Amino acid sequence: MKNKVLVTLLLGSVFLLAVFVSLCGIGLSLGIPKLSSISFFSAVALLVLLRFIRRFEDSGTEQEPDP
Repeated sequence: MKNKVLVTLLLGSVFLLAVFVSLCGIGLSLGIPKLSSISFFSAVALLVLLRFIRRFEDSGTEQEPDP
């Protein structure tokens, strides 16, 4: 169950990252610096969050005993 939740969370995060990067590009191409900067910093924050999720997942797999 925990793995399903983590996979869903990771896939949703990757989708949001793609949306933020797309919005950043749209903001740059249309000349809207506010949209571009907000999308850029949101994408960076999401990448940091993904890094913490990966660390949490890796630490959880190390603690499980081998059968």
